[in-house]
Amino acid sequence: MMQRTAQCITLLAIMCSIGCNAAMPGPKVREVRVKVSHIDLQGVTLACDVDIENPYMVALATPEFRYGLDIAETPFLSSETETEINIPALGVGTIELPLNIKYFNVYDAHDGLIDAKQIAYRIHGTVLLDVMGQEVRLPVSYDDTFPILKLPQFGEPQVDIPEASLSSARAEISVNVSNPNVFPLGLRDLVFAVSLGEVEMGQVRVTGAEELAPGGNGTLILTGEISGARALAGLVGGQKPGKPAIHYAGSISTPFGDVNIRR
Repeated sequence: MMQRTAQCITLLAIMCSIGCNAAMPGPKVREVRVKVSHIDLQGVTLACDVDIENPYMVALATPEFRYGLDIAETPFLSSETETEINIPALGVGTIELPLNIKYFNVYDAHDGLIDAKQIAYRIHGTVLLDVMGQEVRLPVSYDDTFPILKLPQFGEPQVDIPEASLSSARAEISVNVSNPNVFPLGLRDLVFAVSLGEVEMGQVRVTGAEELAPGGNGTLILTGEISGARALAGLVGGQKPGKPAIHYAGSISTPFGDVNIRR
């Protein structure tokens, strides 16, 4: 009996604080956190976490989140979701919302952003709570930018043949590589294939820049063997090597995870 009486007093106190606007504060958005959880050449995923503070002595169940995403100050998408969380009594609950953004959808809506390295966005909306049968609305807003992943850019390769005989030849390809992104890129997990005209270089080894700072550049040295009687005879006879072509595959590392590529 005493326990039931205590529960009634608690509920009455909550109802009074809501209906009478008493000194006790209502639920509120404590913090909004957004980070890039995934990135690749097709798009980016934003992980949005909204912390809701509950000052009441009973849990608040399954809030609804109505939200919109603006890109470059223009509405991009809107939706609503019923969460499956409970905001604990006298505690904090977190609404987790993943936002998948495809680059081609962004460019379709804003063709002037094709060359952008990062794009401004705004998440806005309302969290709806049912507190003892009364709807409570909590506004949500967050502004930031998300990055666009761009591949490393390679300059014009320079070819040197320090050793050549009728039995073997060694070629060294020097090439400048730059990072067009606003975040660092790691190149250590890339595998390179090089051809000089119609001649494929074998056993290509890579030295030089393994990581590029945002907007930075470095030099890669690609060293490989040339085989084939015709190609070797031409080099020994003074023939210049064919035009170099560089292909690469593997993965590049970003602060948001590794990205598999093939070029």
